[in-house]
This record gives sequence, C-alpha cells and structure tokens, in this order.
Amino acid sequence: MEIAYKLLEKDETRVLRDTRLLENYKKLKLLFEARVDDGLVAFNTAPGPMSLDLQHRLFHLALSELGGEEAWNEVLEITVDVARTITIERFNRPD
Repeated sequence: MEIAYKLLEKDETRVLRDTRLLENYKKLKLLFEARVDDGLVAFNTAPGPMSLDLQHRLFHLALSELGGEEAWNEVLEITVDVARTITIERFNRPD
C-alpha cells in the first residue's frame, strides 16, 4: 500500500503530461482507494527467507483455523518453530 501511495503521489503531475501513463494510473488509484484496512498478519519463523507460497499456505491455514470467523481489526500471529509446529494467535489490533 505504501508503494502504491508513493507511486500515486510522485506521478500525480507526471501523468498529466504523459497520457501513456493515464490508464494504469487510474487503475492503481481506484484499487488504492478501494482498499480495506482490516487487519494484520505477522509471520514468525526461523531465520532465512520465507517463500511467498509458504506465506500463502500459512495464511490460509490460519483462516481455516478461525472456523470461518472474520478477523476484522485483529492481528493474526502465525509462528512456525524449529520443529515445524505452527501456532496461530489472535490479538485485537491497537487503534
């Protein structure tokens, strides 16, 4: 979201001079304005890079563990320890 915000901010006047950028700028602006700030996911794992695929699988596992409950304004903390045990905790998101 921060990258999208910076792109929109930096290209706001440039897009008026370069019409080739206009269509994509408008799409990005619509997506940015339609965003939903509904929560946060924190991944805790052993040192080293975590693949996007693994993040995706862990996130879906956490959602299935919630039993279909919506996690609005919450933090989901997903921890994978060295024994590959997965712990999912929920916290209220601070205002």
